[in-house]
This record gives sequence, C-alpha cells and structure tokens, in this order.
Amino acid sequence: MRHGHPANSARCLEQQHSGVVRPCGVHRSRSVFGKMALGVDLMAKSLPTAGTWKLFIDGASRGNPGRAAYAVVIERPDSAVYEEADVIGVATNNVAEYTALLRGLQRAAEMGARRLMVYSDSELLVKQMNGEYRVKSEQIQPLFDEANDWLSRLDQVTIQHVRREENSRADQLCNEALDGRPKPPTVRQGTLDKRRDPMRERALEILRQAAESWSRGDPHQPTPESVWNQLESLWRQSTPPKS
Repeated sequence: MRHGHPANSARCLEQQHSGVVRPCGVHRSRSVFGKMALGVDLMAKSLPTAGTWKLFIDGASRGNPGRAAYAVVIERPDSAVYEEADVIGVATNNVAEYTALLRGLQRAAEMGARRLMVYSDSELLVKQMNGEYRVKSEQIQPLFDEANDWLSRLDQVTIQHVRREENSRADQLCNEALDGRPKPPTVRQGTLDKRRDPMRERALEILRQAAESWSRGDPHQPTPESVWNQLESLWRQSTPPKS
C-alpha cells in the first residue's frame, strides 16, 4: 500500500544512519548506550517537523452498532487549531473511527496540509491503514479505499497509535457530540493544551525515569539494555514498515 506519490512513500519516513559518538563507560554497556543514542536520533527524525500538521481523530458508537459520532482535531504548524465533531446516525465503532479519519484527511487536505501526522487510539484502524492487518469487513472496505485515496493526495503521512489519554481532546469532542452537543467546524489560534508530540513525550518519560534511577547510584536498575528496548519499541511503533 502506498500513502502518497509512488516515488515517495507517504507513510514512512526515510532514515539515514549516521555515525554516533558513544559515551565512555565499561565495555559491556558501550554498544548499548550507542544503540540508545542512535534510537533517540532516529526518533527525533520521525517527530513532526516544521510544516507538519497533526491530526487527532476519534470515533465512537454507543451500542456497537448504535448512535455513533466522530471527532477531528487538526493542529496546524502556525498553532491554529481546527475542531469538528458530529453524529453520523447508527453505526459500529469501526465505521465511526474510519469516518473520523476520512473527515480529518479531507479537512487537512482542503486546508493545505502536505505533511501529516495522524494519531488514533484505534489499534485496528492504525494497523489496517499501515498494512499490518487485512480489511475483512465489506462495510469497512470502501471507507478504507477512500481513506487511501485521500492519503495519495498528500506528500507524507504517518499514522500512529496512541493511548486514549493522549487523544483526550478528540475523545472529549466525540462524547460531547453523542451527548447532543456537536462541535461545528471551528478554527482558533493557540494550541489546546500546549501538547507536544505523544511519542516524544513517552520517549522522554522513559529517559527521565532511567536517569532518576541511575542518579541514585544503581546503573543496573533499569539496565541500559532495557531502556534501549523500550526506546526501540517506541520508535518502531511510529515508523510503520514500508509496503
């Protein structure tokens, strides 16, 4: 599957491996710290850059199928925030999630986005869009195809799974729409909560916890290997395999 122009994979960011200066230390840990440094470097390359838009989406159904709604939050590079949420009638959770993705991609493209980071707390949607899971539902297939059509109009797209608490604004708007308080299309200046990229925040938290433990004098709790494994896992989540 491609998300973008044939010559430029829109789902995956190109990675250039450059030399990494490894900190001094015992021989056993040297390669591990080198890997950690490389992992942080690669994660930094995959974080949103200037000119990259952020799209947070959510869909929900009360009853599954039941009364359903979608929500879209778009953060533009100029700090303007676009919000939209509404009901879509009776639908399943998955249909609601894909509806949110479609509305978000459409709005972002119409507003001029060329590079986009998409965040969703639906693991199924993310893995289907990244080619890890097949779409088996006849109801979802046309939505999946339409989403790929919108992706092909953008230069670069990364679709990443996040925890629900990292998608809190879209989740809130979706529930408000289900409660009878839809959000009409709105653009305003200023970020919602000065939120940073979720992956960056999770990576920093891993490093902060390790640094705090090591500062207490125990270099093995956690081990450098375990810290590296956490960072590597996080990085792989943000860079789906090329198709």
